[in-house]
Amino acid sequence: MSPVGKRKKVKGTISVDLVRGKLRQATIPSAWRTGQDTNVTAATPKSQKRNAIKQRSSSKTKHKHTNAARPHKYRRRPSGRHLPTTGQPTQATHPSDKSQATCNTSTGGRHVALQHRHQDVPISNHNNNNNDINICNPIPQNVEERAAHRQHHRRTNKKNSRRCQKRATTTNGNVKNNNVKDRKNEQNNNNNNNNNNNNNNSTTRKKQRKNGRKSAHQWWTSTTRPETKEWFGHALQVKRKSAVRIGFQNVGRLPKFASHVKSAAMQEMWTDSKLDILLMAEVGLNWSVVDHRNQWRERKGDGPEKHIFAYNKHEHDGDTTSQYGGVGISVRGHLSKLVTNKQKDPSGLGRWCSQVVKGGSSGVLRVVSVYIPCKSTGGASTVWSQHRRWWNKKGIDTDPIEKLWEDLGRQMDEWFHDGEQIVLGIDANQDVRSASIKEYFGKWNMVEGVLRCHADEQPMETQHRNSSQTPIDGIFVSQGITINQAGYAPYNPTVSDHRLIWLDIDKNEVLKGRFHFQHRGKRKLKCHNPVLRNTYIKRVKEKFQQEHLDQQLDSLYAQIQQRSFVLTKAMQREYNRIDSRMNVIRKEVEEGLRRFKAGGVDWSPDIGRARLEIGLWHLVINKKKGCKVHIKTIQRKAKKLKLEFRGMSLEVAEAKMKEATQLYYTLKKTHRQRRSDFLEQQAREYARLENVPAEQHIKALQQREQQRNQARRVHAALQTTDTSAFRVFANVNGQARELTKQQDIERACIRENRTRFLQAKGTPALQQPLRSFLGKWGETAAAQSIVQGQSVEIPSCDNGAREILTFLQNQSRPQQAATELTVVEHQQAWKKQNEQTASLPGVPHFGHYKASALDTTLATMDCRMREIPYRSGFTPTSWRHIVDFQILKKPGVYNVEKMRTIQLMHPSFNINNKRIGRRMMEAAEAAQVLAPDQYGSRKQHSAVAAATNKRLVVDALRVRKVSGAFISNDAKSCYDRVVHNMANLAMQVAGGDKEALDCMFQILREATHSILTAYGISAARYGGSSSALQGLGQGNGCAPAGWAVLSSPLLHIMRRKGYGASFESALSQAVTSITAFAFVDDTDLIVTGWKGLELNARAQACIDDWQSLITATGGAIVPEKSFWWKIEHEFVNGKWRLQSVDKTPGDISVCDADRNRKTIQRLGPKEASKTLGVFLSPDGSSKQQIEYLRQKTVNFAEQLRCSGLPPQDVWYAVRTKILATVRYPMEASTLSQADWTRVMAPLWKVVLPSCRIMRTFPRAIRHAPTRFFGLGLPQPFAAQTTAKLLFMVREWFKQSTTNALLQDAWEQTCLESGTEGQLLEKSFVPFQAIVTPTWITHMWASLQGTNISVTAPFPVIRAQRLHDKAFTDIWIERGLDDKLRYRLNICRMAQAVIMLSDVTSADGKVIHDFGQTTNYRNVNITAEWPTTPVIPRRWWEEWRAHLRSLTIDGRTLRQPLGPWHHDDHNWVWWWHQPSDSIFKVDGNTIGQYRRQPTAIATRRPNYLPEGDCDELPVGCRRVTVDGTTLMPVRLDTGGSHEQLVVTDESWDVDEVVGELSNFNLKQALLWQHLIAVSDGSFKECHGTASVVFHDTSDQRQLVGSVRVPGPDDSQSAYRSELAGVSCALQILLDKGVTQGTLELGLDGLQAVRNLERQPHPEMKDYDMLCHIRRLREQWTGQLVLRWVKGHQDDYVMLHEMDIWGRLNVLADKAAKKFWKRTIGEKPAVLLKQPGWTLSMNGEVQTHWNEARIYNHLASQEAILYWTRKTGWSLTEMDRVDWAAIQAAMKLVPPGVALFAKKFATGFLPTTSMTRHWGEGTGCPWCGSHEHPTHVVRCSANQSAWEEATLQFREDVTNKGIPESVPDDIIRALEQWRGDEEITSKQQRQIGWEYFLAGMLEKDWKDYIMDAGDARMDGRKNWPAQLIASVWTFVHHLWKCRNEQKHDDGGLLKGQQHREWDDAIRDELGRGDSQLNGPSKRMWRQGRMAHKWTLHQKRVWVESMDIAREDSREEIRKRHRSEIGQMAAWLRTTP
Repeated sequence: MSPVGKRKKVKGTISVDLVRGKLRQATIPSAWRTGQDTNVTAATPKSQKRNAIKQRSSSKTKHKHTNAARPHKYRRRPSGRHLPTTGQPTQATHPSDKSQATCNTSTGGRHVALQHRHQDVPISNHNNNNNDINICNPIPQNVEERAAHRQHHRRTNKKNSRRCQKRATTTNGNVKNNNVKDRKNEQNNNNNNNNNNNNNNSTTRKKQRKNGRKSAHQWWTSTTRPETKEWFGHALQVKRKSAVRIGFQNVGRLPKFASHVKSAAMQEMWTDSKLDILLMAEVGLNWSVVDHRNQWRERKGDGPEKHIFAYNKHEHDGDTTSQYGGVGISVRGHLSKLVTNKQKDPSGLGRWCSQVVKGGSSGVLRVVSVYIPCKSTGGASTVWSQHRRWWNKKGIDTDPIEKLWEDLGRQMDEWFHDGEQIVLGIDANQDVRSASIKEYFGKWNMVEGVLRCHADEQPMETQHRNSSQTPIDGIFVSQGITINQAGYAPYNPTVSDHRLIWLDIDKNEVLKGRFHFQHRGKRKLKCHNPVLRNTYIKRVKEKFQQEHLDQQLDSLYAQIQQRSFVLTKAMQREYNRIDSRMNVIRKEVEEGLRRFKAGGVDWSPDIGRARLEIGLWHLVINKKKGCKVHIKTIQRKAKKLKLEFRGMSLEVAEAKMKEATQLYYTLKKTHRQRRSDFLEQQAREYARLENVPAEQHIKALQQREQQRNQARRVHAALQTTDTSAFRVFANVNGQARELTKQQDIERACIRENRTRFLQAKGTPALQQPLRSFLGKWGETAAAQSIVQGQSVEIPSCDNGAREILTFLQNQSRPQQAATELTVVEHQQAWKKQNEQTASLPGVPHFGHYKASALDTTLATMDCRMREIPYRSGFTPTSWRHIVDFQILKKPGVYNVEKMRTIQLMHPSFNINNKRIGRRMMEAAEAAQVLAPDQYGSRKQHSAVAAATNKRLVVDALRVRKVSGAFISNDAKSCYDRVVHNMANLAMQVAGGDKEALDCMFQILREATHSILTAYGISAARYGGSSSALQGLGQGNGCAPAGWAVLSSPLLHIMRRKGYGASFESALSQAVTSITAFAFVDDTDLIVTGWKGLELNARAQACIDDWQSLITATGGAIVPEKSFWWKIEHEFVNGKWRLQSVDKTPGDISVCDADRNRKTIQRLGPKEASKTLGVFLSPDGSSKQQIEYLRQKTVNFAEQLRCSGLPPQDVWYAVRTKILATVRYPMEASTLSQADWTRVMAPLWKVVLPSCRIMRTFPRAIRHAPTRFFGLGLPQPFAAQTTAKLLFMVREWFKQSTTNALLQDAWEQTCLESGTEGQLLEKSFVPFQAIVTPTWITHMWASLQGTNISVTAPFPVIRAQRLHDKAFTDIWIERGLDDKLRYRLNICRMAQAVIMLSDVTSADGKVIHDFGQTTNYRNVNITAEWPTTPVIPRRWWEEWRAHLRSLTIDGRTLRQPLGPWHHDDHNWVWWWHQPSDSIFKVDGNTIGQYRRQPTAIATRRPNYLPEGDCDELPVGCRRVTVDGTTLMPVRLDTGGSHEQLVVTDESWDVDEVVGELSNFNLKQALLWQHLIAVSDGSFKECHGTASVVFHDTSDQRQLVGSVRVPGPDDSQSAYRSELAGVSCALQILLDKGVTQGTLELGLDGLQAVRNLERQPHPEMKDYDMLCHIRRLREQWTGQLVLRWVKGHQDDYVMLHEMDIWGRLNVLADKAAKKFWKRTIGEKPAVLLKQPGWTLSMNGEVQTHWNEARIYNHLASQEAILYWTRKTGWSLTEMDRVDWAAIQAAMKLVPPGVALFAKKFATGFLPTTSMTRHWGEGTGCPWCGSHEHPTHVVRCSANQSAWEEATLQFREDVTNKGIPESVPDDIIRALEQWRGDEEITSKQQRQIGWEYFLAGMLEKDWKDYIMDAGDARMDGRKNWPAQLIASVWTFVHHLWKCRNEQKHDDGGLLKGQQHREWDDAIRDELGRGDSQLNGPSKRMWRQGRMAHKWTLHQKRVWVESMDIAREDSREEIRKRHRSEIGQMAAWLRTTP
């Protein structure tokens, strides 16, 4: 028998199920299977005689070797007549089988043992005279007596079997007669056995509890009520495949723990009864307080499942998870995939819940679970009392039961009118056959299903204590539901005291479809497992060699090479044969790799052996008993376990079985730890095989296990419904129909896919003449002529196709590399692949090839199998099949036409396609043939960057006030419509390999396709050699690159036609052009430069040309998914705004796929549209983006709220689920801090309480880093600012189109703001009123108040002269209000001026007359100034008034301008004195004006134009001319003023010593005798570096040393390594050595790698890398870097090292020596960084570190919070060792770290914080006012204080801190507690109160070091160690405080108890005379209130108040009735 995955079924035996991790019974005796109760006998003489024998034997004493003493799961299985019994016979005829008669058995001790095996609670006789336990004696112990006993039972069993077979042929009438006889016999037998039972009731309560813990397997065979039938209706037989089995079970309160025996019994009941849907009532748990380890998902077992639970959310006892009432539904198996909706009782009382199972088009099944409570018979915690209290609080005076029926009825009306079929399970607590119940459900045509199925039979009771045979539980079903089987199951005492009610309904009838889903099997090959991987490689190689496949392939490859990769038919057949055999062998080897072990108990070797041993002894016992067990099976198991079984008696085997069972249960208790130990041992083995550190493997393995379990829990809790695999909507006969059957789905998918891949058939490329001209896939000679760039006449065709072919013909060709595929390249390619990637089913998956690539032999074979088709164009047979499967494009849209088709291809074929695409893109990028506007399928291009481009262009139009149009169009089925001949041409022109492309396109065109659904792979296929399918196929590795290459010519053609936008930058005059915003199939066209109707016409022409081009490639535009914006501006009421649609009419249209022209939607300027996942609108608004993100967080928060996940899983879910959604649009978004707060508020509202944190926790600390006691919650606004900063830096580094747009936006903002210098170094607030809100201004505003300044590499406005200023800066200095500055700025831009020098004369003394609205400008700024509006006269008056305020007399400046800073030619007018000419500089044109002579000397000279010249003559001076006569009136005074520019200080070498002279250095370099080694030294934020030059010819050396510059937090050993390289180059340059070759060694491998790369701003120590690169550029010699292993002197003698090792030791010693001499002396050097430069808190950062920037931004609010809370200044804040706090957070458990954060902020749940919860305000120890520090200062907690201080002292000293330190701390804390003077010198500035929070002063480390000895490690963070101990110390006191608080004897609890006791005494003092019967019983319960919890006391008092009110109302009603009767009597009395 195989122990794994199978159970061998042997009649009468028990087998071991090792798959589920537990032991199970494999078979049921025939009598059990027929549903008979085999515990009873008929009234026959023989049976009476046997009963008498059993009664006599029951008086014997029990023997120790009895079946009852055995473990409950492994007791001896009875034979046919030895069946479980309770000690009394009962009737066993099952009503479902009318032909069955009774079986005669008798009772006995063995039967009682088996009874306890199957029951978990004491079994009562339930007679009036006897309620004790019935125990019978066991079988005799003597061997001979036992043998006779067994023989007697075997004879009796045979007779009973024959009697059963004979009676099975009787008629129904006979059965009825027999039933009457059986009932009489049952009564007689009961009477006969009552006396016997009275003598055997000696079992104690301890024995009852022990039996109650035992398994309830095969529970339906047990008997608990001797006088009643155990079965009603059908038996729980094998379920048919087409049936849905639904069960209803009142579970009688689930246990708190998932490991409880009742939970296991529930799982067994579920499995054994084969239920698909379980409806539960009286769940009895408040799931919101149940631990995550005990949630339902931990109890449900394996497999897919959907569940819902409803419970009373309005009240619960905080001390327990128990709560009466509650309902639940669990749907398992494949039906869980059909669950589409869940619903709970809207009142929150948990009265009912429901789930919808959606089947076919009309198959909607709603399952409902309802619990009707009993009218309260006493007890305040009953369900009725709970509901009564709630409705009373709501002001509704009603009976809860009547209210429940009323509310349920309204809900049922909704479900009924929606056309749903309903199955409702209910515990009605009344007879479900009553007229009121029937009438109630009759309104919806519902009947009780079980009773309808067995209408002619008398039902039995469904509750154990019911003695009236009244069923109170039932399943009501809609009238149209057909029930196949139904019944009541026997009681299962371990589960509940209610019966399981069940029924089977037809799945196809209810769900309208067949659902036989096919589950994908698990892969047995795991490449990350070296054992499996190596075993796989070894076996595959062996089988390949056995069949000589390697030799055959070598021979075939050699023949193909000889023929230059031209294959004959024979070669093709041989290739296909080898390929087929290789595939078969690979699959066979994988199948035999391993067996899966999955179950409730984690597998480990020792547990696995224990299971196998149980199985062995079980088989031996069965063999000894005579069962049919093959001896070979036993021998095989015994050999595997190395155990001996021969010659063993039955008793010994049973003893061995018992020992093995006990061992298994002992090991099972620690199965998780054993699994962990096994994995650790396995990881060490893996590490040994791979020669890597074991700790690394163990850590990775543990993390993987943890993440897998965490992800599983999160996925189970947040699972969403996706039914795309087994339902689709399709158009059938013009109507949309839902298809659920396998054949219907496959036919619909095949029809849609065939249409989809042939929909390009009518496009120009597939029509004549292009079809013949280009061929099927571009294989014709004419097509190849176009590929080669040769001149060929293109036939008459569509304009778009002609333009594309002409462009391809003239396009530049990239240089192609060789097509040879090497083994190394093959191995590297497969190494990068993910083995989980889906591929063609039925062939080896990705894991096979990934594992084979690690072996050279297999890699060579696979490489050749790939290379042959790649280089020859041959298409292997196994490649010519593709499997399609459909996925949803949008959630909830199941229309097959709107689903995406993914194609699964052969792994080798797809990896070849990936190589085609990779090589093609590399060649195209190198040749720059790709369109810069195409951002899809390209490296270093992203979708969010394309969306940002669109936002920047919109901003450019709004800032410039330029009109334009955006046309967003979506290409239909982008990849699926690509025509092969046009795509092949474009891909070959771009550098694709011809033969490989021919192979790919031939397969795509002629492959056969199957459909993959949840039912499996379809047998029907489509395609083939004659199908001519088109498209690249989604899932094809070459498709993304192919579309990028094919779409680039289209974008190039559109650019050549003049479409797009072109902007000239304001300051640099750089031109930025963009044609479209393209990302894969999403393309937004742009048109600018026209207005009004001309813009409409231009937009229409643009979309028409684009459609012509896209159609030529096979594509089409979808009008319904396309839209456009028209942007035009207007100046209204002094403000610019976009014109509405009404003011700018116009429409454009496109043709759909059927060539019908349709108008596309036009959006208004305020309407946003989702583009590439980001909502953008022309007006720059973010409202739609905010609402979209907020809705996402709201939905996720609701999922999270109902999930019940533990805190650590909540963090994981937030981080991995919702934050990715929120993070994506940040680069393109402009959300403010308030906007992000609104977006994230719903999420934090749920997350914080889920993590046991108050919602009112300070927001500043909530998002702060841990160094400021922050929770570390993501701060979206800080994350957005960080993302946008790094986005600008990355795009600048790539020099992309986005960077050009950013530069243009930057310069335009500089022009609009008019300020001097860097924008991001200034405050944004003064400029907010005068600039247009854009992406750049939002970035500028985000840095406001963050102490971050950024220097951009873009041009900025600079002062032209001494004392020159910008106008906007002058306005800010003068304090002008925002509105006035806005008006002045409009005038300034209308005048096109920026600086004061722009409006002054050349001599800088006089301002021009600006009385007119236009003027000759002095400065030559050719920028595109924004459109000038019609400015009101009042604004111009304000402008002139401002100019006059700058002068003395209206013209002369108060402060004349000084000399010019630069001699550039940005001035307009120049005067050349020698020639007396004036020159005008206008852009690139220089016009000359020469003075003309005049007849009258006094007349002013006249200058007339004389023409243009190339350049200004030497000696020209700036001049101001008269605007009318061009007469020079003001001349430049001459001279220049050099502007003060701060430059970097030079970083010189500090020390150079040695014997090498400059001459020797030069000679050694030239003769290559010179080598060098550098090394660094770093410690205590100070770094040094040294380099040693060594002349190998004469052994002379030169040593140079240098100090490392940079901030303290940037210093590191890595930076010191880089400084050594810089030192070496600087020495050579200083010595004048510039030629030669230097080999430089260093021991930093990462430094060697980074020095060989292009420095990136995000690389660590970017400034140092750039400095070294500049030095390498200055030094013309060759530098060769070499890695040297460092610190070899630690384990190797110096003379044993090579020269490099010795030089490394020498450099290391020199660096350390220099470090000691220069400690504290840091060079004041600022290394220059190209590009963007970042400064934080005034310090220039050495590189762009994302985490550091984010933490800095997120810390700003925290710093302000702590300054306000503590009253400290920033100087005092700097005294705190915040870095030590951050380090300490990593040293303590997460719970202690969270406590420290709460304690520091004061948000601990002290009584002062929780007083509104009704918990009081006093300290649990002393009763005084409690705040966090009082926990430590309280004088009443002396015992806790002494215990905590003792642990603190031990903890601190164990960490290596001197003992005097904790003594001083404890002494100081005691003085602080007693308000005494503190003698300690430490912590005086900050205080000891903050010391407890962990805020240590920075001098603590010196204090600890001084207290220790000289051997203490100075590098260790001693303050962090001390802080961790302090937190542990305070946390211990807090735990003691909580124990005191929750102790009933504690002060606080005692006070609360006294208050409620007083209320209870008052209630008891009122007596019960005025209460009704049930209320009196509840009143009497109050006498036991001293045993109650606070919650129980509170609800009792509230319930009694309601009860008294009810009693008073009853009295009033009675009195009113009596008064009415009296009045009536008086009226009738004469």
